[in-house]
Amino acid sequence: MKSLIKILILTILTAIFVCSCAQNPTTNQTTFENIPLPFGEQGEGIGGDELANYYEPGIVKIQTIPIELIRLVPEADEWIRSNQLNENSEPSLMGHANLYSFLKTFKLDENIVIDEFKRRFDMNVEYGWSNEHSITNEDLNIIFTYDDIKVNEYFASEYSIIHADKIYSPAWIYWHDTEAYEAAGITPEMIEEKLDLYAEFSFTAEAAEAFEAKLSEFMETDVVLDRASQ
Repeated sequence: MKSLIKILILTILTAIFVCSCAQNPTTNQTTFENIPLPFGEQGEGIGGDELANYYEPGIVKIQTIPIELIRLVPEADEWIRSNQLNENSEPSLMGHANLYSFLKTFKLDENIVIDEFKRRFDMNVEYGWSNEHSITNEDLNIIFTYDDIKVNEYFASEYSIIHADKIYSPAWIYWHDTEAYEAAGITPEMIEEKLDLYAEFSFTAEAAEAFEAKLSEFMETDVVLDRASQ
């Protein structure tokens, strides 16, 4: 059952990215027809954490919007459906539905938000559940600045590249070409800092070869994602 759920998640996420590339290749500067699916058709060996690290620009805790807060906004469901993360999403936390973009868009009363996360935190303590990915008061203080650059830097995944007010996930780097890198202000040095993390992904041999070739061209040096050491 877990394997089936994993395959369905992978298929949906990949389909979203693939369809977006095919529909608007010029705007996004992709070369989709030359890029193999990163994890193959079935995604064997791909776990939920790995998928999140690949697709999501932000860390886990910023991605979830509590249902209790969603219920306070009548139009929230439609907004979430219309702002799903895909290849055409603006590469920042404001580019897709997550806790930060939700709160900045709908400007909920800060006290209500604080009380809800305190309730959730206390409930986890009471039942002995982990608060590893819980939103803290420190997190909320950063969110309530509604400063995109500050929030991006604070909540960006270690797998993502931060530049100005943008966050570029590994999926964005994989699907876009070197011209898009240059247009975004991404440098070879930025890519180099993430190579060991990119090597953690379970790319198929074909995908890894294509990705290495593109990165090698951009960095003007031979790039080998050392999966054997992971």
